[in-house]
Order: sequence, then C-alpha cells, then structure tokens
Amino acid sequence: MSLPNGWTQHRLREIALINPSREIVHNLNLLVSFVPMEDVSESAKIKGTKVRNYKNVSKGYTPFQNGDILVAKITPCFENGKGALAENLSNGLGFGSTEFHVIRAKEEYIDKKYLYFSTLSHEFRRRGEINMQGSAGQQRVPTDFLASYPVILPPLPEQRKIADILSTWDEAIDLTDQMIMVKQKRKQTIMQRLLTGKLRFPGFINSQWHPTQLKEFLNPVVRKIEKPQESYIALSVRSHGKGAFIRIVEDPEEVAMTELYKVDGGDLIVNITFAWEGAIAIVDKEHAGCLVSHRFPTYNFDEAQIVPNFFRYVMVTKRFFHELGIISPGGAGRNRVLNKTDFLKIQIQLPNIAEQRKIAEFLVNCDQEITLLQQKLAILRQQKKGLMQQLLTGKIRVKI
Repeated sequence: MSLPNGWTQHRLREIALINPSREIVHNLNLLVSFVPMEDVSESAKIKGTKVRNYKNVSKGYTPFQNGDILVAKITPCFENGKGALAENLSNGLGFGSTEFHVIRAKEEYIDKKYLYFSTLSHEFRRRGEINMQGSAGQQRVPTDFLASYPVILPPLPEQRKIADILSTWDEAIDLTDQMIMVKQKRKQTIMQRLLTGKLRFPGFINSQWHPTQLKEFLNPVVRKIEKPQESYIALSVRSHGKGAFIRIVEDPEEVAMTELYKVDGGDLIVNITFAWEGAIAIVDKEHAGCLVSHRFPTYNFDEAQIVPNFFRYVMVTKRFFHELGIISPGGAGRNRVLNKTDFLKIQIQLPNIAEQRKIAEFLVNCDQEITLLQQKLAILRQQKKGLMQQLLTGKIRVKI
C-alpha cells in the first residue's frame, strides 16, 4: 500500500524488543508490582497492582518495566482487547501473568504511547486473531506474529501528537467511567437505606411501614395456549436481577411441552429453576405476547397495594435474593426449584403508596442518569476507535 508522505514501514522487531529479558536485581526483597490477568481490563488499562517481594515473583512470571506494553496472548483475552501500558510500577518493575507478551519500544524509532495505541488497533487485533496457534480454547498469539507485524510510522513529533490526542480521548473515557461507578455506588447505598426505611423523604417520616406478604399484592395469572405450530418468540429471565430477554424458537417440535403461557407487559415472572440465583423480572411492554413454559409462573400486581417500580428495586436486593434461596431447597443447579406457595409468603416491609411512588421515582431518576452516562461512554469509545483508525493510518494528519 502507498504510505502517507514522510511515513515509513517497519517490522515490529525492528523498532521494539519483543519479550525482553528481565532486569538483574540484586536486592531480593525489593518491592515490585504484580499484575495478574484479571487486573487488566478489556479497555486496555491496569485496574490495580499488588506489591510483592522480587524473590517471590522473579520466577514463573512475566517481567516488565515502566513504559512496556503488555498484550494478552491467549484467547479470548487477546480478542477482547486486554493489554496495557505499564506505568507507575513499584520501583519501576513489574511481574505478571505468563499469558502476557511484553513489547518495549526503541524510543529512537517509536514513541511508547504511539506503540501502545497501535496494539489496540482493529488491524492488530484482527491479524493477531488470524495467526493464533494451539488447540481450541487454548490458542495463543505467537511471538513470531508480533516480530513480523508491519507498523507504519510517521516522524516522531507526529507520533507524539497522535498519542497526545488519543490520550485526551482516554482521559474523557476514564472520567466518564469513574462517574458511572460513583453514581452506581451512590445509588446502591441510598437504595439500601430507602428500602429499609433508614432514609425517609420529607413528609413521610411519621408514616408507618407494614410487614406484607407477596400474596397481598401479587395475583397469579395463567394465559394458557396450545404450543404454536410455527416459530414463536419465547421469553427467558436472566439471573441476578438483570431482566428478561427474548429468543426465537424456530422449530416448535423441539419443545417437549404441548402447552405454553402468554405474558403481558407489567407482569412479574420468575424462573423457578434459577430463582435462587435471582432469576426474576418485570416484563417490559415490548415483550407483551411472548411465550413462556410452566417453569415461569406469572403474576399481576395489585396497584392499589404496591407500585410495581417500587417492587422492581425491592426484588433485586440481597435480602430478597436470600429469601428466594431459602424457598428453593435442594442441591445446586436444576435440583433447586422454587416453592411457589412459599414464594407468595415472602414478607417485605411496605410503606404507603405515596412513599413507594416517591422512592421509585428517585431510583428511576438515578438509573436514568447512569444510563445517559453509559450511552456517553459508548459514544466516546466508538469515537476513539474511529479516530484511532484514521490517525494510525495517516488518513487524518495532525499539525505539528
């Protein structure tokens, strides 16, 4: 391919060291950073480091130093983008998983941050995936691939400018990510206090909460139909209170049941097989008419007694999940089946309708703020990805 004016192309081995040997350390008690694979994010950041004595990690782990680029070699970590630019290591040295490749820039040729961003590019990850070797599930990016990978380089001043631009994008992404975590933590803390009555809104302080069994506001509903003869949309429930999802059943003959059940928007459904894992959800309006099996008992809310959105938050608390576990006796997995009679006997503390509505509105607003930030984060990441592709190929040039 034709290169942008003033750019050159090199094999990675010409401009960087691949898996360089460890530094010689005479002080065996020297404190160094330790980075296992789980401490490297899929957004190519080190989430946190542990500190170890050099003598405890110098054998059996991958050595690196400040300024080195880590690249996960094993599937699926490589494809998922795991990697990092090593910075702020204890005494400038680190050790980590044997599933890391280490790349050290020869800084007379390439800026280390520019090289780091190059290892995040779609082209680098695509080619690495194609060149993986090994058995299924244990495939790895070989060192030879890294050594021969072609890198196109602008002059060093332009490299540094490109790296600065992409670093600015990273700062915005990190800041937004931190804001999301802060708001999520704040919401969880406030939610716990609101749902236990430890925090009250003005105007409700003197009103009493009452212990109430689910059967007082949940009514079983059955909308039985014959199994369709053609493909249909089925509804399932994720564990840990993460909501419902749809799937297409292409061949109804593969379904053993002869009867199924319709759900409607606003229904509460429970997966009796995995209720102990928090498989409970309120059906969204767009999922009305989907079908479930007998393993998904369905209930209507008596809205004179409870605000459904209030219960939406109650049902994902640790205490409620604990209650679901108690009434799902048996061994692990499919042997733990929810007792539907006991389900309706679960007791929660219930404020009056007005306070329920106030609590639900507050928590919904918290979720909306978090959702907007998550959307912003997704946009920033997509923008960075597109900009990186343009900058690293010279399709967009920067002024020096």
